[in-house]
Amino acid sequence: MRRTVLVSILTYVAKTQNVTLGFWLLFVYALGLGQLFILLGIFSGLTKKLPRSGPWMEGIKHFFGVLMMGGFFYFFDLLVNDRIYDLAFGATLVTLGSLFGAFKILPVDSRPFQLIKRGWMLALVILGSAYIVFGAFDLRNQLSPQTTGVSETKSQTGQTFTEQKYQEAISSGKPLVIDFWAEWCAACYELENQTFPDPTVQAELKNFTVLKFDATKSSDELEELKKKYGIVGLPTLIFYSSTGQIVKEETLTEFESPEKFLKRLRRVQSHSL
Repeated sequence: MRRTVLVSILTYVAKTQNVTLGFWLLFVYALGLGQLFILLGIFSGLTKKLPRSGPWMEGIKHFFGVLMMGGFFYFFDLLVNDRIYDLAFGATLVTLGSLFGAFKILPVDSRPFQLIKRGWMLALVILGSAYIVFGAFDLRNQLSPQTTGVSETKSQTGQTFTEQKYQEAISSGKPLVIDFWAEWCAACYELENQTFPDPTVQAELKNFTVLKFDATKSSDELEELKKKYGIVGLPTLIFYSSTGQIVKEETLTEFESPEKFLKRLRRVQSHSL
């Protein structure tokens, strides 16, 4: 967990390239990390009041183990498609339920806690088996087909990216914007909530075709587009002139204020003249 937080801070600092902000973020991180040791060093008597190890530690260990596994599957869901996620998650639940007593034969005089635990483990096995079936037969996509592109909230400022719409936009004689975004991308939401709704930006975007691609989850189409446009992070906004040529120098890979974004749109339009 500490490494994850540190990597996130370093990534953000590298993106913003703000030395002062980077210093204070790392300073606060280091201060928070070492606060417990500072207190124990100042008040050495506190060490005697720390709880002793015992059976209760097993419960704590399992609790944090569940949290860590939950964190893993949260990020894993962003990297793979639904079918692979369902198979992996289901196999994990079945394995955990089996290891922790789902099929254990209990004596007749077992304590209620043991019976309840076994019941929970059996529930995990059943739930995991359901996920495996969903993944094996790809039932999730069959029951609720997903579309590549934007959600309803995103579609207010653009259309869902498809190859057909892309080809139509290229041949329409209008400049084109392709917005690659993701649900976990903070800067993407800043653009959506602060930059795109600006009246002057909205007026200028009427001269453009705007296509949005949801890059939250990995897919073959996304990988092809990453190679095509050299995408290494999000957000990434690709601009085409009205002649159908990419304006590479105007590619946007971070949050931008409405004023600066408006100037960028006008520069793209000037490439068509």
